[in-house]
Amino acid sequence: MKQLAFGLLMTEPAPVTSLSCSSRRVSRLMFRRFVVLIFFIGRKIANSRIGILAALLYLIFPMTLAFSHSAMSEISGSALSVALLAAYFLMPESWAKGLVLALFLGFGYLIKPLALSFVLPMACLAWFSKDPRKKRTFLVFASSFLLLYLAVLKPLTSNREYYPFAANDIFLQAGLFGKVKAAWANIKVNESQLLLFRWTSGEGLTLLAILLLCAVPCWWVAGSKATTDAEQAPIQQAKSLLWITLFAALQSFSAIFIFYEFKIWRGTRGMAFFAPLLCLLFSIGFFHWVKSSTASRATLKRFSALILAVGMLVFLGFSSRVVFQETQRAQRRDFYYFNLWAERLRVFVQLHSLRPKVVASYRNFFYPVRNYPITLIWTLPSNLKDLATIDERLPIDLLELSETDPLFLDNKKSAGDIQKMGEHFTLLGQENGFYYYGRQP
Repeated sequence: MKQLAFGLLMTEPAPVTSLSCSSRRVSRLMFRRFVVLIFFIGRKIANSRIGILAALLYLIFPMTLAFSHSAMSEISGSALSVALLAAYFLMPESWAKGLVLALFLGFGYLIKPLALSFVLPMACLAWFSKDPRKKRTFLVFASSFLLLYLAVLKPLTSNREYYPFAANDIFLQAGLFGKVKAAWANIKVNESQLLLFRWTSGEGLTLLAILLLCAVPCWWVAGSKATTDAEQAPIQQAKSLLWITLFAALQSFSAIFIFYEFKIWRGTRGMAFFAPLLCLLFSIGFFHWVKSSTASRATLKRFSALILAVGMLVFLGFSSRVVFQETQRAQRRDFYYFNLWAERLRVFVQLHSLRPKVVASYRNFFYPVRNYPITLIWTLPSNLKDLATIDERLPIDLLELSETDPLFLDNKKSAGDIQKMGEHFTLLGQENGFYYYGRQP
């Protein structure tokens, strides 16, 4: 099954609707607050200068400017990831800290399920820690989050949107060998996508920025050694941050690379979830690298550090401008077409006095937002077999298909008649090359 996806639309860009306006206000509000949190984490682990540098790096990160002014979930998700780690590093070990961590993780999970990638590295740090208070805090955190998930999060996400994961194909394969074969095929597709990346585009520059921010701190932070007792705790905290961030990012990248189609901003947007933490790591590593210079090489290292810092700031600033311009053009284009598609479907539903609860229409994002609580299947199946699988899990009331959709062509080829679609749908009407099928009574 290719691109099997269905569910309730929640976070697509809709610049004029009240939902999108509220989303943009929330993004800007959270952005202002969590940039301050980045500063406090940097000051706690190192000093105020590191906090300022980390906040500055994230302010000009390629996706920050564009997405802090749009109805996207990246800023809110990143804000909650920073809030989670701020509580982890700034709060003393206690049961209250465990509850706060569970609460932040729960909010992060609702916005970005990638937030769950923080659980395993935190568990490892608690398990190997010699401090029994860390173990007790993590136990409270894990048990509180489990109760929160069962009581609140699971019911809330039972109708969440299913994005076009390649996992839909993978897990429908028969047997373990079939699943592994499908996963390997998706990995090969993603490899080809990365090789064909236009690295001067906004997405390519963002991915380069992530790789630079991720690679540089690995030897700076990991190779840092305390020369005095006062430096022991900050360096240990920096290494903990490095472990949590890189391990969580590696989990997320593996999941995206295996179960996702890494193209059209999908994978890059997912990895940008960790951008503020990578900015923190870069700043901390940069500080320790400069500080570790010997007297004979102090001048050379300071000059090299200045060139590196200025170069990184210029690269991030240029990338941010490219991403902002591309996002602005894309949202203006999408806004025009989303309005057009939503109005087309609204007129047909009104003319035929229909009351659908579940609608299948390709990328018709505005329609369910303006007609809540309608559920939208926005990625159409490619054949009748896939349609039957989706309809079994989520009964469809109305199908909107163009005459060039693979599902329409497959039905026309299989049945030789466009009056019926599969076993449960009949043609209700046709308008300007679009065919509307409703469930048989």
